[in-house]
Amino acid sequence: MDITSLIIGLGLFVLFMFPIVYVLVKQNSKERKQAKALKKIAAENQLELDVINIYGSLALGLDTRNKRLIRIEEGAHEATEVIDLTAVSSVNLSKKSENMVINKIKKDRIQKLSLDLQNGQQQVSEIIFYSEEDEDDIDAEIRLNDARKWDDLLRKAMVY
Repeated sequence: MDITSLIIGLGLFVLFMFPIVYVLVKQNSKERKQAKALKKIAAENQLELDVINIYGSLALGLDTRNKRLIRIEEGAHEATEVIDLTAVSSVNLSKKSENMVINKIKKDRIQKLSLDLQNGQQQVSEIIFYSEEDEDDIDAEIRLNDARKWDDLLRKAMVY
């Protein structure tokens, strides 16, 4: 193999791999920053987070012993909130969808997906996992699974 071909091959490899590596490093840095912010808020409130998950602009942390949920949301619905789960009587998975027909196959297209935390008739908080207006590159079905996971986690935390 010629040394020139090797240099050109390595140059093309670096040229095509650099954007991918850059995006991964930037995303990882953003997730570490959000996790650090969750831990800082937890420390300020004397909480110890058992579960930490980051979904794009949404970061959630749960302290099952003290029954507290920390939510940090960036972007259009920017909010930071420490939710006392003892003040929450119900958790409801809310899914707003639209029926579509594609090639004679009926399919539901999810427009908004959230967990509604309520105390009686009063809404304590709304955790938005997916909104068609905000998210354009995330699969709604993946967020549906994430929302179901947190629905289950919060219900268990409220019981114990």
